[in-house]
This record gives sequence, C-alpha cells and structure tokens, in this order.
Amino acid sequence: MIAGVPGALATLTIVGSVYLLWLGVTTLFNPPTLHGVVPDQAVDAASGEPIASGASVRATTPARQFWTGAGISGLNPKALLTYVVLLPQFTSVDNTWPMMI
Repeated sequence: MIAGVPGALATLTIVGSVYLLWLGVTTLFNPPTLHGVVPDQAVDAASGEPIASGASVRATTPARQFWTGAGISGLNPKALLTYVVLLPQFTSVDNTWPMMI
C-alpha cells in the first residue's frame, strides 16, 4: 500500500506525530492520578500528614514518570526497525563518507 500510494507514508507520519503531540500535551495538563479508595488511616509518605478519605492520590513522581517513559521509548523496537528499513535506501558503498559495517 505504501509503495502504491506515494503520499501514504507522509500522511501516516503526520497523523502519527499529531496524535503523539496530542497525547503529550494532554498528559502535561492532566497528569495521571491513581483513583481509588484511600483508607481512613492513610498517611502521605512525603509530608507525614493524613490523607483525606476518598482523595485522589498521585500515581508517581514526575521524575519517575520521565524515566518510565524514557525506558519504554528506549526499548521500543519500532524506532530501530525504522532505522534499519529506511537507512539502506539512502546509503551507498561508493560514497566518500565511511559506512559502519
């Protein structure tokens, strides 16, 4: 399909990037929270103050969310597969620049 329709890859790329931007912006403005029942005697680990019953509790710290996202993105094989699939089309052994082989 991609070879038969020249604009298909560009369209998929644009739609995918807009979707990822939308996910990122909505996550920044509405960080994930852990919704559930908070026990009556629950205490905030950071401040030591009691947590109100029925309160919304943050799932993780921002640093932990960053490293979780970086780990998931780093282990995603799609980026490596895209590199392996697209790079040979634009490289040539006859170029003056050395290639890592």
